Amino acid sequence: MAVGDRIKRARNLRGMTQKELGIAIGFEEKSADIRIAQYESNTRTPKEELLRIFDESGNHFYRDGYYVGCIGTNQWAQNNSHKGLVFDLEPQGKYMAFAQKASASASSYTTMLCFSRANSIYDEYGVNMGCNLIGNWYTLKNFKIGSISAGGYTAFSGAIPIVCEITNNGNSWTYSHLRVYNGIIVGYWN
Repeated sequence: MAVGDRIKRARNLRGMTQKELGIAIGFEEKSADIRIAQYESNTRTPKEELLRIFDESGNHFYRDGYYVGCIGTNQWAQNNSHKGLVFDLEPQGKYMAFAQKASASASSYTTMLCFSRANSIYDEYGVNMGCNLIGNWYTLKNFKIGSISAGGYTAFSGAIPIVCEITNNGNSWTYSHLRVYNGIIVGYWN
């Protein structure tokens, strides 16, 4: 859908005239309707900050002429009574991040949590963290551990033999094994 069509659609959904929309986004009253008419007819292209149109499909974001995604509302396909807020990243968008300024005098933001496509900000596709994950004693469920390291040491994976019984005056031993994956005991067997 062309930019002008999206502007017209958003305006009509709000029940606004071209003049009302133009004034609402900051144009002078005498030229507000003319400007919106030019945008809607695609004879004039709005500046990037004006392309952030809020309508029923969300607040759309562009960067350097590329559509990168939107923040909007949605409903779950299997049950339309479940509605929520969504952050949609288009293929041209490479990452979505939550970031913070460490102080009022900081000149840049620090990424705290970031979804990144492979070979974008991070090498691997996934959610990357730049801060501690604090679970407040809730359970982390249904995940697979790739690798763990701490202080430069990599966690052990393998089997640890455990002596269960010594018989025959100390000449015979019965073993069991603990199965360890990335430093976490995940099972045992005889």
